Amino acid sequence: MQMLLTLRLIHIFSAAFLVGAGIFNYFLLRPALRLIPPAHAVVVAQRVGTIFTYLGWTALVLLFLRGLSRLYMLGALNILTDPEL
Repeated sequence: MQMLLTLRLIHIFSAAFLVGAGIFNYFLLRPALRLIPPAHAVVVAQRVGTIFTYLGWTALVLLFLRGLSRLYMLGALNILTDPEL
């Protein structure tokens, strides 16, 4: 039971991070980059983009592994090989 709760918390935080980072990049960072000189904007965008790439992929992997582990713990992992899926 404790493990399922921990997996659910990992899922919620990973999804919240992924959505929050996307909102941050689109609504806050993009308009701010227009206000600074282009040379500085490129450097800032590259650094933030690199960090977001690594953290975004980490969040996606955590979401995937969390889903697989939850299916395993519930005994429903064989549903992935079911032809009726």
